[in-house]
Amino acid sequence: MDNIQKFLSDAEKIKKHYRAEHPGKYSGTAVCEQICDLFIRNNRTFEQLAAAFAQYWMDTYILGNADQESLPTSENLDTLAAMQSLLDNDGQQINALSDKDLKELCQIVNMEAEDIPIDVLNSLMMIFVDRQVF
Repeated sequence: MDNIQKFLSDAEKIKKHYRAEHPGKYSGTAVCEQICDLFIRNNRTFEQLAAAFAQYWMDTYILGNADQESLPTSENLDTLAAMQSLLDNDGQQINALSDKDLKELCQIVNMEAEDIPIDVLNSLMMIFVDRQVF
């Protein structure tokens, strides 16, 4: 099981456990917040960047969604998993990210650049350049 598969498996476990612990009172937003915490824990080396990516995911894909029962959808999780792939320097598994996502994530990386290890920053910028995000 690779890092992305483990992340998706753990996210599904969070969703399952929340449903079991809160019968009839499911909150997709609360589940997504727990998944964001998982995402941040998985990226302790650059925690601020991971937190900014997670906040972007929440703001763009989760908050304001009227269908709380379905959150997070598999598409939502695929998007966050693609962000994990980006942070893992795996440019091949980021296809779930739209051009708009990549541009926003590039801006986030630029804002957080001083706190990102140089090797990670270089890898991220290479992916953004390859995807012609600029």
